[in-house]
Amino acid sequence: MLPILSIRKNWLSRLLAMASLSLIVCQSPAIAVDWSTALAITCGTGNPIRTMTISPFAVDNEVQIYSAALTDQDRYYSNGKYTYVGDSFCAMGCYSWNVLHSDMTSSGIWKDGISIGGSAWPSVYWTPTEVSNDLTIWFTANDIAEMQPGDTGTRDDPARTWTKAIRTGAMFINNLSGNVAGSNISGTGLSVMANIDNMHYSVNNGVSVSLGTSDLATGTSHVYAYDHAATGYTTVATDANGDWPAGGTTQQKICFDSTHLLSDGTTGTLRIKVAPSGSTEYYSIPISDITIYNKAYVLGNDLSTSVGADAASLVGVYARDMKHNSNCTISDYKSFILSNIPTYTVFYMYSHGSWNLAEYPNETVLWDCYGGPGDWNITDHAIPSSLIATAVGNKSSSQPAYNFVHIDSCYSAGYDGVQHTDMASAFGITSSSTNRAFLGFIGTSLDTLDNYNWVAEVWSSLQAGQTINQAVNDANTLIGSNYVVEKVGQASIIGDPSTTLHKVYK
Repeated sequence: MLPILSIRKNWLSRLLAMASLSLIVCQSPAIAVDWSTALAITCGTGNPIRTMTISPFAVDNEVQIYSAALTDQDRYYSNGKYTYVGDSFCAMGCYSWNVLHSDMTSSGIWKDGISIGGSAWPSVYWTPTEVSNDLTIWFTANDIAEMQPGDTGTRDDPARTWTKAIRTGAMFINNLSGNVAGSNISGTGLSVMANIDNMHYSVNNGVSVSLGTSDLATGTSHVYAYDHAATGYTTVATDANGDWPAGGTTQQKICFDSTHLLSDGTTGTLRIKVAPSGSTEYYSIPISDITIYNKAYVLGNDLSTSVGADAASLVGVYARDMKHNSNCTISDYKSFILSNIPTYTVFYMYSHGSWNLAEYPNETVLWDCYGGPGDWNITDHAIPSSLIATAVGNKSSSQPAYNFVHIDSCYSAGYDGVQHTDMASAFGITSSSTNRAFLGFIGTSLDTLDNYNWVAEVWSSLQAGQTINQAVNDANTLIGSNYVVEKVGQASIIGDPSTTLHKVYK
């Protein structure tokens, strides 16, 4: 039996011999040979382009770009047979990178100005500086002609280029819809179609909406997203590829309202803000030059009591709380009212009302009543639905439609137990219109404290985010059964009773 030391020496000598043999096999031959490129440069996994970062392709977020392993086999002929030798990609200049727009202009910043590399890992670093959805990574690999003196032929394979389309900005949005007129947005039924491409992987992301540098809508009551099954939720969950919805090829709806944080007239770039769990928030691509347009016209022109003025004053306060520019008055003339109607998206009027006057058959008529009780000249003071329809028809392409109209007068929605929709239709509100609602009365209404309290409860509920329907139910419950029979039981909602004034409309 040999000593243990002798066995170890024998094992070591064999290992060194094997290493020497291996070294000889991997090296180029000692004698001059004739080379050919044989097999092309390739990557076993297909496209070799890889990126490494927590959130790839967010603006101002540095991205490490590198290549998966490449292979190339050259060969030479000797002693009647071909021998294949693996090529090398280790020298500086074997790899070159670029990120280009579709017009082949460059984008972003290379760390230290370097976009070439000599090894697959680590390689180069690139920082997106703008939002774009037409970017492409270009990666070119070139081998080294490792020829020995006296060799013939070539080992210089044609350079191989791969590309990979990318997007910056993280979330992509388009198709701004709802009550949109030109660049103006109004109300609570606003939405965009959105998707996330190649961002945080398998992460739950909170969503909110910003306008310029300020938040416009945040929280579960003011932003709402949908998945493939149209099930609503308040966050979006990326899949293992960093996509939302899964697969990254489709878009889903994100709804939001414009009455939460910023006031009427605020202008800026509309973006969705995405907040991944445990990471830094990022933004969607922008929709430029958007202006919030929420304007309320609040009239209390019935001066026969103080109820109209008090109710209008209170409604004006609630409208301002809901970020509306509220024009509240008790003294506007008929001509002024009609000329101003196109401007607004919310309209409240406490007034006398009539139905089917001789001068205006089969029409609802409002009395603006400026001048005091008894001053009831038809020409000067009556506003029939037909004139309101003409005024609303004069809205320009930049003036959004009406979100809510509340006419607090007798017969504003019907007469003698029969609903009439002519006044609602005059404001562009029908049973099939979206995010529009009209509230009026079938029958008479009274100038009483109960009326004031009923109006106060309706608008308080709207300010709290209730639907029109729920707000009316809240007011009916508050005032009690006697008043419900007297007036409120005849309240009539035309249009969509699920409309909201201060909560995302889903």
